[in-house]
Amino acid sequence: MKPTEKIKSDLRDEWELTFNTVPDLMMILDTEHRILRVNKAMADRLELKPEQCIGVHCYEVAHGLLHHHGFCPHALTCQDNREHSVEVHEPRLGGDFLISATPIFDGGKLIGSIHIARDITERKKMEQVKDEFISMVSHELKTPLTVIIGALSTAMDERVPAEEARELLNDAVTHAGILANLVDNLQELSRQQSGRLIIQTQPTDVRELTKNVLQKLKNKSYVHQLVDNIPRTLPPASAESIRVERIIYNLVDNAIKYSPNGGKVKVSARQDGDYLVVGVSDQGPGISPDDQAKLFQSFERLGAAVKGSIQGTGLGLRVCLILVEAHGGKIWVESEKGKGSTFLFTLPVAKG
Repeated sequence: MKPTEKIKSDLRDEWELTFNTVPDLMMILDTEHRILRVNKAMADRLELKPEQCIGVHCYEVAHGLLHHHGFCPHALTCQDNREHSVEVHEPRLGGDFLISATPIFDGGKLIGSIHIARDITERKKMEQVKDEFISMVSHELKTPLTVIIGALSTAMDERVPAEEARELLNDAVTHAGILANLVDNLQELSRQQSGRLIIQTQPTDVRELTKNVLQKLKNKSYVHQLVDNIPRTLPPASAESIRVERIIYNLVDNAIKYSPNGGKVKVSARQDGDYLVVGVSDQGPGISPDDQAKLFQSFERLGAAVKGSIQGTGLGLRVCLILVEAHGGKIWVESEKGKGSTFLFTLPVAKG
């Protein structure tokens, strides 16, 4: 083999290897939409051998159609000799794709295009989650703000009796707490996602933090009895008090929401070796095993039977997981349908 032919052969082999190892779905098309070449990723997605695609119109193989789409980037490229891209959902390829067509010229004449489909399914899912989250948070911010503004406006009216004005102010304070809790959870999530979550531990009295939480939430519901069942002899945890208080607050708040018929919400704690085990129990409808698997994901709200009566972003448990793990502990749930739920988490015992 002559040196020039050897170079050409090596370049051809290198191009072939690159073409078939690119994860994007690739085709080379002529101006009549016939397939001249497909890479391995495209052939695998179509569940065909590469040679089965050659000479077939791309819209037959990729879309199951008798003619091309009106928004087909290859068709547009053949019209104006320019690169075109479009985002589409492709059922046959099983997802969402960014499809682009780049013109190929020979001696200044257009002879086809390189057609590339990049899978953007996960990105589209994340965009949908973000949009739903923004909508949900907007609603959750607006609800307490509406109550606060309405309560304060009415309480300022001199014609309102003093007792009624105090009740309105209590409503405003309660909903201000709901608003503050939502903002605090969002901040914790933001810190964790940006790598700015720092835990500064010191000996922390879990019993005292629990009393603070129950005092803050005592007016949240008139059909629940909030119970502190933590022994005085419990040793201190090695933790950051404000973060532990947030964990307990989120769990008690959730217990109230997900036991709409009332009953006891009990906070308990015990020592287990080098860790404290803190539990929050409710007398709600319980959680199915399928739902338990999704509990600590962001923006999940469970309990279909009572979902219509429940407000919230589903962010609280996710923040609990983040904060517990940041302390070196773990969090889990013990629940049975119809028998309530107990959320438990561990914190290291303070040394010395």
